[in-house]
Amino acid sequence: MATPSDPLQLLAAAVAAPADSQQQADLLATLRESLEAHPQPLPILCTHLVKTVSAPGDSLLKRWVLDLLQYAICRAPLPVETRTQLASQSLEVLAGLLNDPNPATVKVVVQTFATVYPLLFRYLCMNRNARQQWDILAYSKARILEFVHAAGTSAGVRLAAVKFMQRVILVQTRGIADPRLQNKNDPNLSMCPADHPFIPAAALEAEGVKLLEAIITMLYSNKNPNILSAIINSWSNLIKLRPGLVQIVISTLTSWTPHFLVGLPYNSIRSVEKAIRILLLHISR
Repeated sequence: MATPSDPLQLLAAAVAAPADSQQQADLLATLRESLEAHPQPLPILCTHLVKTVSAPGDSLLKRWVLDLLQYAICRAPLPVETRTQLASQSLEVLAGLLNDPNPATVKVVVQTFATVYPLLFRYLCMNRNARQQWDILAYSKARILEFVHAAGTSAGVRLAAVKFMQRVILVQTRGIADPRLQNKNDPNLSMCPADHPFIPAAALEAEGVKLLEAIITMLYSNKNPNILSAIINSWSNLIKLRPGLVQIVISTLTSWTPHFLVGLPYNSIRSVEKAIRILLLHISR
């Protein structure tokens, strides 16, 4: 009988179980617990399994693999180099899934790209021979940014796209210029050589400025409390990593008033107000 120490046996048993059955769900849940406790097999398993999720249709196994891949790339206690390699190996499949008809699938993929984009940006800054990967990454970024404003986008996908947009802003602005002081966990334009053959640093920086302007506009014009909270909550990290943007953030927050949310429930308005006050207090310290 398979045990949590036998991930390959558990996977084989889950695949052999009736599709979408409770038995399969239980086996996959046990395997996930095992992999979170002992993450070493994650890269090998994900590399093998990611090819299975590109098939059309929805299934318990497909959802489980996507969730596992997101965990492995975004949150698992693996070295950044390992997560970067996994992101690179999964990029083409993930890009294809951005057009999946199931919004739940697209949501998970967009959430995963919020980590894939910075990881691969850093990798491609150092790798001048991977033009095709950059083209796929750039396509994926453009596709996800379309979800922010496109009519018919589900609420979950739109929220994930807004959060992705904020990660793009961080990547496409400049951090510490001194390479000796750069943080590999904060990929940004300062890491990109001026003579890079295919990463257009100046164009990306200009796009980053426009995306920040778009986020600020959303704070004044969007009436979705979840999106507003996502914007505000992300700015704490933005000003920590990009202190040059502090004044822009302060000016934006102090200019905001509750009348932008007229028509929403009182509790929703109070929630946004509270988030803004907390962030302003954090900045003042």
